[in-house]
Amino acid sequence: MARPDSVMETVPVRSSASRSDSKNNAIRRIAPDNEVTTLTVVGADPVLFEPSALIIDSNGKIIITEPRSRLIRRINPVDGTIEATEGGFSSRGLFEVGGDTGILFSDTLNHVIRQLDPVSFRSGLYAGVPGVAGNTDGTRFEATFNSPTGLARDFSGAILVADLHNNLLRKIDQQDSKDPEIEPEGGLFNNAIALSISTTTPRTLFKYTTDGTEPRSDAAEIQPELGDDDVLSGTFLLDKSGEKGAPLTFAVRAFSPDFKTSNVITNDYSFFVDKLNININGGSFTNDIDLKITTATTNAVMRFTRDGSDPTEENQIWQDGFFGNNGSLKIRGFRDGFRDSEIFSNDFEFIVSQPTINFPFGQSTNNTFTATLASDTVGATLFYTTDGSHPAVSEKHQTPDGGHQSELPGFCHSGSGFFLRCDGSHHQAQWEGR
Repeated sequence: MARPDSVMETVPVRSSASRSDSKNNAIRRIAPDNEVTTLTVVGADPVLFEPSALIIDSNGKIIITEPRSRLIRRINPVDGTIEATEGGFSSRGLFEVGGDTGILFSDTLNHVIRQLDPVSFRSGLYAGVPGVAGNTDGTRFEATFNSPTGLARDFSGAILVADLHNNLLRKIDQQDSKDPEIEPEGGLFNNAIALSISTTTPRTLFKYTTDGTEPRSDAAEIQPELGDDDVLSGTFLLDKSGEKGAPLTFAVRAFSPDFKTSNVITNDYSFFVDKLNININGGSFTNDIDLKITTATTNAVMRFTRDGSDPTEENQIWQDGFFGNNGSLKIRGFRDGFRDSEIFSNDFEFIVSQPTINFPFGQSTNNTFTATLASDTVGATLFYTTDGSHPAVSEKHQTPDGGHQSELPGFCHSGSGFFLRCDGSHHQAQWEGR
């Protein structure tokens, strides 16, 4: 190469780069494997003359300046076709702002900054007084420059100008933008929320962070849509805060090519698992209970203990259904990025109901009969004796048919005590009679 001047990432192949090779009157392309090729250009006037500044515009076209020929050229990198603006510009600075501003280039010998429409490829005055060299500050069309060259844009959105013969770095401020608004405002929430970010600044792109840093131009973005009253708005689903519900700072900034970068707007958001709703709040029962636990927080996971310890994320997951365990029950709701719910705690006692026996002829008869043994506790086993002793689980027993009732056909007993015991997964109950 001979006096390479400017380099820019190439479109459409973003992994390669294009460089203006000024003294060789060429545009070079450098591939990822470092192979260098020359871009072939075609058209009515395909000969380049010391190309200098080079950019890739938003349409993927290569824009170059030719200070010696006083032209701005545009090249299609796909087919190599080339076109030029009207002449008369000696430019070594080139920068695409976008929006209504379009592309800016320094017209060095005329001491002004000009703008180029990327669609029509026509130019117009952007700043300075044509043909007047100076270093006067003022509005865009009052300020003067002396041989402006390089152009850039700072983080605030201002245009920076290297004012060569004034030995100054000049700044052209953009008009103020409208700070974005966030709804809802920060606070404490029991479910994920959809943030709405809006502004009336045209052609805005929102950049945001959730890690406490300020959004910069390389931050994640939200692409807004134009709604009523020229309001641009976008949404962002916020579904967690910090560790265990610690506050999360959502920060957003508006970037627009024709306006200053907005101020940073921040809100703090925290999430928590809502209280647990239990359909039965402990007590004493003679049968299993259908226990159901709910919370207003979606996707929360309930975990429980029965040993008196507080539930953690290592404990068993609760499943609604029939419950019949004696002792303390503790349940807590969990969700990633949410503060844990308050603990539900209560005691449950399950007791086998008092067994009963039904003699159809009373307690005196002259014949055998069928005695009916029963308990209101479903699934209980009935044990009995006829020798006056209290029944144990080793005694004669009957398993109720249908849940809580059994029959002793051909029952015949007289004189000594008849004892009935009901046993199962619950406590014991006993009936005694003669």
